[in-house]
Amino acid sequence: MKQIFVIIFFFFFRLNSFSQSFHVDAGLGVVAYNGDLQLQKIKPNTFLPAFTVGMGYQINSHIGINGNILYGKLKGDDKKAIKPQLVARNLNFTSELVEGNLLLEYHLFSTDVPPLINPFIYAGIGVYHFNPYTFDSVGGKVFLQPLGTEGQGLPQYPDRKKYSLNQFNIPFGGGIRYRINNHVTLSAEVSFRKLFTDYLDDVSMSYPDSLLLLKARGPLAVKYSFRKNELDPTARWPTDGNRGNATRNDTYYFVLFKLSFTLPQGNHLFKNGVVKSRKSKVSCPDKVL
Repeated sequence: MKQIFVIIFFFFFRLNSFSQSFHVDAGLGVVAYNGDLQLQKIKPNTFLPAFTVGMGYQINSHIGINGNILYGKLKGDDKKAIKPQLVARNLNFTSELVEGNLLLEYHLFSTDVPPLINPFIYAGIGVYHFNPYTFDSVGGKVFLQPLGTEGQGLPQYPDRKKYSLNQFNIPFGGGIRYRINNHVTLSAEVSFRKLFTDYLDDVSMSYPDSLLLLKARGPLAVKYSFRKNELDPTARWPTDGNRGNATRNDTYYFVLFKLSFTLPQGNHLFKNGVVKSRKSKVSCPDKVL
């Protein structure tokens, strides 16, 4: 994943060497998760802080290309669920999220003579890293993917592969850009993700056989696979009981406010009172006799 970030930055720095349509971005906002531990599409009390930095290049008056790096945290907790059966399931997760993406952006109005307000939409491809964890009784982190809490990777469950912590996604969204001056704009945007995993929260299918899980992964895997007994000591391990819903993948989305700064024109050099164009070797003296 680090190599992709390097490629994005190298690509845009090369563009800067010959273009005046290059800009850098920085933004703050929130990120939220939606999945088996958070069924409501929008729930403001699940929003967590996020920030982003990026750079972009305006290809023509309507189309631009942008590269971004985003960071935030995702959380889900059955204690906040509405349905009693979900509260009783008693699962939770937290994960740091790092994403790099490359987006193609379309502006509704021409940027040749920038309007005061310009709506835009975008889509592209991204790569992200996540690593779901929970906490033990003394507040220590317990990372869930190595435990295989649903029997991922066991030969008895060939349909449950060990999920990767680095995956591709499809980012898409849109917003409105406000021109503060000729070099600075402020934008508000909402950005969604199409994911290809249901294990962002480490929850997807049914409970595995407890004895198989105990033998293959140990007591810690059993403990964090089934957590109903933490609330109800009489709860017993379910036989083929649903742990999650495998028919729908997880997702996350951002709400961001970004400042964009257009860099100074890069096709001229000033030296010793002489203007030199990079496109021509002809020099023009500042005085003519």
